[in-house]
Amino acid sequence: MKKLFKKIFFLSLILSLTGCFKSLKPGTYESEGNGHNKDKKIKISVVINDDKKIESIKVLDHGENDELGGVALESLVKDAVEKNSDKIDVIAGATETTEGFKEALNHALEEARDAK
Repeated sequence: MKKLFKKIFFLSLILSLTGCFKSLKPGTYESEGNGHNKDKKIKISVVINDDKKIESIKVLDHGENDELGGVALESLVKDAVEKNSDKIDVIAGATETTEGFKEALNHALEEARDAK
């Protein structure tokens, strides 16, 4: 009886958790976040493909310096596409740029989840 209860409990837990994660709707989503330069936001475009994965990310505009922030953004884009996630590591020396990029990416992915 206990085994049956455990199986039912875990099955219901799994089913309830799968409903919490909305899948991404294919399309192109633009968003922005606050980086190091507070006067100019980091603006990105995220393409979600038919497999509901991040196909590409393009930085449309940013106010970060090219030597550090610009290089960091290139690395962040590559990492996010490879991981298909906004769960990416902070780049040392470019913490605010990383946080601004992650903010923009998170907003774009939220928009893709909420799209109808």
